[in-house]
Amino acid sequence: MTMPVTVEPPLTASLRLQRDDTPHAMALVTRVQGATAAHPGARAVIGADGTVISGCLGGGCVTGAVRRAAAEALRSGRPVMVALRPAAALDAAGVTAGETRDGWLFARNGCPSEGHVDVFVEPVLPEPALVVLGDGPVAGALMRLATAMDARIAQTAPGQPGCDGFDWTSALRSMTRRDAVVVATQGSGDRDALRAALESQAGY
Repeated sequence: MTMPVTVEPPLTASLRLQRDDTPHAMALVTRVQGATAAHPGARAVIGADGTVISGCLGGGCVTGAVRRAAAEALRSGRPVMVALRPAAALDAAGVTAGETRDGWLFARNGCPSEGHVDVFVEPVLPEPALVVLGDGPVAGALMRLATAMDARIAQTAPGQPGCDGFDWTSALRSMTRRDAVVVATQGSGDRDALRAALESQAGY
């Protein structure tokens, strides 16, 4: 007896990854021209390591270019539009594979079919986190505001009293360039908290 294979649709996979705060990219074929295995509306979810988690975009030529675009989208936090073209079409347009022009990243389609494929690659990143260092009135007001805005609050650290010597660096270890830190220690561990904030990976 064989068990049926369950295939997770791309949108379902993306929602699952979002719930787990797992970075990934969603790729969508927007247009095709000529003979190609890709078709408009095809979707795929690409992991941060380049793995195709769900979906299919067509042949390996398309997937390879989209993997590279997904890596760039996840690095920059901005969508990437990919124009996959055969070598002759790239030459005719005066562009080279890997070149970005007018917002499009051009890639060579090495498949024998020599079709044209356009793909929109969108990064799906965890919501930015807010870390408030301190627990005084200012910190409390910020926490209430962040909660009302459905912000992702990674951690609050003590700020009143007796926080001299607190390990602020550990509290900020998981910060990324998309996250924000507010130092609201109000005289209790200010210097150490500010130093840890400046040395963290937080962008704000």
